[in-house]
Amino acid sequence: MHGGTLKPDGFEILEAAWFSPDAFPEGMRESHIQLIKSGLPA
Repeated sequence: MHGGTLKPDGFEILEAAWFSPDAFPEGMRESHIQLIKSGLPA
């Protein structure tokens, strides 16, 4: 997915934003970063 409109469900998600794969926000869990990166093209 590239771009688009984020629609958080409001139940578990407090904030949503787009980030470059090499610039995730500070404090993001490493397990989440690895999960995202595993779905990116090599």
